[in-house]
Amino acid sequence: MKGKDNPGNSLRKPELLAPAGTAEAFAAALDAGADAIYVGLKELSARALARNFTLNELANLLEAAHSRDAKVLVAMNSLLKEDELDTAINRLAGLEALGADGVIIQDLGIWRLARRYFPSLPLHASTLLTVHNSPGVIQAHRMGFKRVVLAREMTIKEIEAAAAAAPIETEVFIHGALCFSYSGLCLFSSYFGGRSSMRGKCVQPCRRLYTWKGKRGRFFSMGDLSALDMVWDLAKAGVRSLKIEGRLRPASYVYNVVRAYRILLDARPGDQDALGSARDLLGKAMARPYTKGFLSGSVPADAIRPERTASTGTFTGKILRVTRDRELVLKSNAALSHGDKLRLVRKGRDEQEPVRVTEAKKRGNEIIITTTGWKRGFDPKGALVFRVDVSSGDGQGDKRKKTLKKTRGALVAKALRMAEARVKDVSKFLASDLAKETGRPSSASPGIWAKFRGDAGKPLRGHSMPGKIILEMKEKNPHVPQARGGRKTGNVIWSLPPVIHEERIDRYEKALASLMERGFHCFQVSNIGHMVLLEKAKQRARVPAGFRLDVCGNYTQNILNSQSIRAARDLGVKIVHFSMETDMDNLKKALASSSNIPVILTVFAFPPLFTTRMSHHSYQEKAPVLSQRGERFHWTHREGVGRLLPHIPFCALNQYDAIKKLGITGLVLDFSNRPRDVKIPRIPAWDARTLKKLLRGRAFNMNSGLA
Repeated sequence: MKGKDNPGNSLRKPELLAPAGTAEAFAAALDAGADAIYVGLKELSARALARNFTLNELANLLEAAHSRDAKVLVAMNSLLKEDELDTAINRLAGLEALGADGVIIQDLGIWRLARRYFPSLPLHASTLLTVHNSPGVIQAHRMGFKRVVLAREMTIKEIEAAAAAAPIETEVFIHGALCFSYSGLCLFSSYFGGRSSMRGKCVQPCRRLYTWKGKRGRFFSMGDLSALDMVWDLAKAGVRSLKIEGRLRPASYVYNVVRAYRILLDARPGDQDALGSARDLLGKAMARPYTKGFLSGSVPADAIRPERTASTGTFTGKILRVTRDRELVLKSNAALSHGDKLRLVRKGRDEQEPVRVTEAKKRGNEIIITTTGWKRGFDPKGALVFRVDVSSGDGQGDKRKKTLKKTRGALVAKALRMAEARVKDVSKFLASDLAKETGRPSSASPGIWAKFRGDAGKPLRGHSMPGKIILEMKEKNPHVPQARGGRKTGNVIWSLPPVIHEERIDRYEKALASLMERGFHCFQVSNIGHMVLLEKAKQRARVPAGFRLDVCGNYTQNILNSQSIRAARDLGVKIVHFSMETDMDNLKKALASSSNIPVILTVFAFPPLFTTRMSHHSYQEKAPVLSQRGERFHWTHREGVGRLLPHIPFCALNQYDAIKKLGITGLVLDFSNRPRDVKIPRIPAWDARTLKKLLRGRAFNMNSGLA
């Protein structure tokens, strides 16, 4: 009954959307009854570690899926560096020619390219765009997205409000791995190594061991999401597509999970036999312990358990000893077979080692297994054993793969030739657009902007201030003494936080309207939904007919290339804020191709490494967090949002002379997230020489490069 509503059920059956990182997983998803499958290409995917697919392979997948009335969505959801724009154009042209059923994106540059030059491609707003409330959904609809993938941190009530906000399809994750941070707002992996989670290269620091207030644990490692008994609640809330995470998971996992949800969706709501069968299948899926996450409420009690391991898979036993022949002896009743994949985990350490079984012999309640070798220095004795994949699956792997090899090569070649012609046309249009932009980088010194948190009066007392001040907003109306003190309201910019939960929207609208009525007209947006929020606040404010808003961006908009700079401008952002993740080479190239658009850049900050809705009773604001490597972090929590801050700030002031030549409008010094026990020296003058002398920190990716 895939794709059809059940008789007697008035609810519209949601689409079941499955992941596939390999051909085997794709075939398994089809066999299990997926309505749609999402995959990634070899490039520009936010799951860069998956095998992914070429355009020729994608053609096979499309034909196989369409022959079974299923759709194929393609994830081009990585942030792009300037050098990757040509690749993006080529891939968009290929997807258009092959007839992809949807393209999942986060980069505003890809959005602009697709809307202008490939308008027939259905666009889906990735969860990496951090759409988490109704204004975000409205803005996604205005931008022409067909579907928006909502943030995993939303409750059922919030999802219902978002789904009703605009005539756009909503998609919600129902199963799989959970990130500790809001997707699109995690900087941890990038800050300590240049491997950006928003470019598909996350090294998962959330899964590691930390020490907090004398206790060691995995304080940021979430359990896996399972909303098995909530699918009809989500359908009632208006959700159009139910998404399973797992492009890095094996085919056996994909089959069992998709089949479990297929059984449930094809049964009547409340069918306990179907629910039982589905749960049995999930028991074979080899995942982490399950939680309903934020679908169960804004503070899920079971999502974090610092004492448990972070490994996926089914616990199989503990290694008792290692023989002279390097055989592993473990106490277990499991039936292991040749080809099974295991993960050996040293509890209490950040050590994991994957191996495959080459032979398994049962001896009483012990299993003696021969495996592929483990890395030198890893001691398996005492390690916990998790089975993460089985060799045989359900025995259908080879048969399934054969069904994906039916595409007629001549038709594919013709489609790709058409794509090549489209690329040439688009390149001409882009060259023409660039020629119209006659601005050139200025050698004038960029202005110094400073951002502060809290009451506007505090940072203004006691010493001189720069020309532009950014003040982080609260939901309650702030006291604004600088307006009475003679400072021009145009020099004060009020910054909206990147996360505003649905219940706080009205309060923020009122606060914004009040500021507008006091003469403030400069605001900083940190999320696509803020454009809608500002518009609604202006409508309710008592302001003169000619009142004009001046909008600047925030680094959380993840602007990393010249097309995303133009996209932000197209959306109404007057001064664009470039990404803090960038390296110098990428910054130079992007600005050289968009030189007539004002751009600002953060050069000093304590960037939130995690921005999260998660909280736990063991989280202590006054106690620092320590990593195994001796790195020190600080936890803050306000307005329902937690942030993990580095003890050592980001500072790119040593690159001031190089940045100055690029024509940057303003350099932002962000003190808004300063940890409570980190002191900033008094700044007697806001010039480059003084600032370089007083402020120190990590260069982030500016010198070493962004992977």
